[in-house]
Amino acid sequence: MDVEPLIATPTLDPEHERRMADVAILADGVVHDIRNPLNVIRSNLYLLRQRLAEAEPRTIRSLDRIDDQVTAALRLLEGLQALYRSDHPQPQRVNLNELVCRVVESSPQDHVEYRLGLAPDLPLVTADPELLEAALRAVLRNAQDAVMRAESVPERTVALETSSDASAVTLSVEDRGLGIPAEHLPRIFEPFFTTRRAHAGLGLALTAKILAAQGGSVRVESRPGAGTTVRLVLSRER
Repeated sequence: MDVEPLIATPTLDPEHERRMADVAILADGVVHDIRNPLNVIRSNLYLLRQRLAEAEPRTIRSLDRIDDQVTAALRLLEGLQALYRSDHPQPQRVNLNELVCRVVESSPQDHVEYRLGLAPDLPLVTADPELLEAALRAVLRNAQDAVMRAESVPERTVALETSSDASAVTLSVEDRGLGIPAEHLPRIFEPFFTTRRAHAGLGLALTAKILAAQGGSVRVESRPGAGTTVRLVLSRER
């Protein structure tokens, strides 16, 4: 028997908007200053790997953990930069199918299987492609994390599907994780709300802000014990 989905959509909250605006201003001032030393760390990690190719596995695992954390920090900076830019979108004609393929190809392929169901002849949308990509990456990271944490789920898959109707184009990202607890669902669009360590809690708040700035919307459908679907909806080009 199908589990009835629980549904969440963003609501306009002046306090949330103020907090996001404060973070955006801060991000604009510090992103570049933080990214530079992180890139130096990553470059030196690469050199260490070259020199320690025959090192014991425990040493290599330590280097991998450092690299993972640098990657996580760089992704957070990307999100912060997108947060600032979301108030200044540069709309273009965007092929959503091509954007989905580009994001998936550059996403981690280990342990997670991506299944694409892209509608042929999908209408173009008018959006800022960099911001839309940042929104999709945020949603995809949540989906990846959900299936990786669901140890009891036999298939660690994330499905991405596109579709359209007379007025809109929709991208759905579905994971087969454990779903979002009902008590957490009303707060998932709050900035900095997270139940996971080492996560900033900006993913869905950022996604909602980016979509709203471009005339779109976000809808989350979660089935406790069965997974979550995030739908990104944009107006089709006319």
